[in-house]
Amino acid sequence: MDSVRQWWFDAAWPVLQKARWFVAVWIGLALIAIPWGLRAQERGLEDASRTVLGDAGIVVEDVTFTGRNGVITGSLTTAERSRAEAVLSDVDGVRKVEWLVTTPAPVPVATTTTTSPPGSDLEQPTLSIKLNFGRVVLRGVLPDARTIAAVGSMAERLYAPQVVNKLVVGDVAEADWVPSAADLIAILPIVSGADVTLDGSGVSVIAVTPTAAAEASLRAGVKRALDPDVPVTFDISVAEGGLPMVDIEASGDGSVVFSGAVPRRILADDIVAAVTAAADGGELVGELTIDKSLVTTYVVHRLSAMVTHLALTGRWSLRYEGSVVTGAVLGEGLFRGFDSEPTVRLERVLDDLAAVLVGDPDLTIAFDVVVVAAAENTDADLATRGDVARQRADSVFNLLMRAGVDPERITTTVGLGDGEVLRFRVQSSDR
Repeated sequence: MDSVRQWWFDAAWPVLQKARWFVAVWIGLALIAIPWGLRAQERGLEDASRTVLGDAGIVVEDVTFTGRNGVITGSLTTAERSRAEAVLSDVDGVRKVEWLVTTPAPVPVATTTTTSPPGSDLEQPTLSIKLNFGRVVLRGVLPDARTIAAVGSMAERLYAPQVVNKLVVGDVAEADWVPSAADLIAILPIVSGADVTLDGSGVSVIAVTPTAAAEASLRAGVKRALDPDVPVTFDISVAEGGLPMVDIEASGDGSVVFSGAVPRRILADDIVAAVTAAADGGELVGELTIDKSLVTTYVVHRLSAMVTHLALTGRWSLRYEGSVVTGAVLGEGLFRGFDSEPTVRLERVLDDLAAVLVGDPDLTIAFDVVVVAAAENTDADLATRGDVARQRADSVFNLLMRAGVDPERITTTVGLGDGEVLRFRVQSSDR
């Protein structure tokens, strides 16, 4: 057996001697090619990131990637970083982005009545409100649980379930802005993203608004919500780009037709998922396109929930374009039986619309409530149905008013028709 092994070794050794250089060269090339290929991928991500940031008008000093994790260096505000993260989230291959940012020194703000009384050793209350991609994070120390509950409740009402509440009660002084904290939350639907800080020096508002009109509304709303003695600093930029558009209609034959364009893939996926669930196996016709140049708005984040709430029957519609939101529901399911009380799902639709209206005081809403009236109805039946229509219109009006909408901004009309109908239109007051 030893002689056989020796024979095979003697026969194979010359071949192995010739092949060893080939194997060595192959291993060397592999060791060079792997990091070279990885670096090529990193350079591709760096080039793509610089391109999308440049297209968005965001100037940075440097972009580097290690694998799929990027580090961006530049002098950007919080609002600009939020915009940068939004455009980078749609670059294929980017996993995580970190920042090396040199921010300008804050402008000194003279203290006023927000400071503690003379002789008080209490620290100042603090509140941080960060809004990004429809998600709100609350942090800080406030003087009592009632204020925390009010702030948290307003945030939940507008942005649930995307709310992170880290507020705590502490032994802190009173400040003039504390009673207005929840009112500041209510203004957030005007903006695309925001970083609001309230502390002993006053209030700082860093935000991105979708339009110049929204910027003016934000400034006016913040000053209106706060005590006049509270100092306020603004750092507001107006996003460049068009507004999203979504058009959805369920005609009652089992199909749902939809179209439009939104700024992020996750928004399109959420809306399509809601439409698919509402269709309940019916045919879906159309698509939503992704246009990264479009501006993120509060309404576009709420559309998937509105679809879920509106799809009470086989016939409904929802359209969002710019600052105009229109919709309709035909058939039963809006009110409880033949009385005037809205169902829970209709109340949720009204909550969605109220949030838009409270956030932007330049908007108005018009409702049209129609109650079915068949040809064989007697005059008494028609009169009764007319009363029901008016009572339902009053219920809609009262729900919006209790949600904080100025009654002067609400218009309701009633009528009799060939089906149960509720239509609404939210638009700018100057239209």
